[in-house]
Amino acid sequence: MNMKWEMAIENVFRFADGQVVFVGRIQKGPRFISPCVCELWQGTERVKRLRLEGEMLPETHARKDLRSVSTRESVDVEAAAFAEGGWRLIHAGEVQE
Repeated sequence: MNMKWEMAIENVFRFADGQVVFVGRIQKGPRFISPCVCELWQGTERVKRLRLEGEMLPETHARKDLRSVSTRESVDVEAAAFAEGGWRLIHAGEVQE
């Protein structure tokens, strides 16, 4: 069973293949984030439930304070909205096959 965690989103990247990558800080969490289900929050409002593919940056990455996870699910939020701050990903459980 994985440890619960919460990410304060600092940046979001979208790729042509539909992949969305969230980058941010996690105060307490697992050493490596496995595929899981998370909820995307803006302030006190839950925006969407997402299936994440797991951690993107290798452990040897120079910025140890930043973590990244990705999804291939649609995230209908403009990049400018993420730049305003207050966005979080909250771990909601393990992937059920």
